[in-house]
Amino acid sequence: DVDMLRGEVDRQLKTEHQRQELLESYYRDEAERMFPKQQAQWERERLARELLMREVFAERHHQIESQISSLMDQQAQSLADREDLVEEIERLKLEAKSVAE
Repeated sequence: DVDMLRGEVDRQLKTEHQRQELLESYYRDEAERMFPKQQAQWERERLARELLMREVFAERHHQIESQISSLMDQQAQSLADREDLVEEIERLKLEAKSVAE
């Protein structure tokens, strides 16, 4: 009787062990099947990040170039205004000299 129960328990343990191995095999197979898909997804995400960063850098470069151009225009205008003021001062000096004589 005990030997028969022991045999039944051993049989059930063996069956459970086989089921566990089968289940682990299914998990491994699923992981192997999914891994290339996951790698492809990671690659798409990497490429999307790379493209976004290139766009951000290009836009920032454009902004900086625009700021430099604007500053150069302002500098040129300031120089022209300064030259106009110097000419006006010289003209007023000559006019004042003419009036004084």
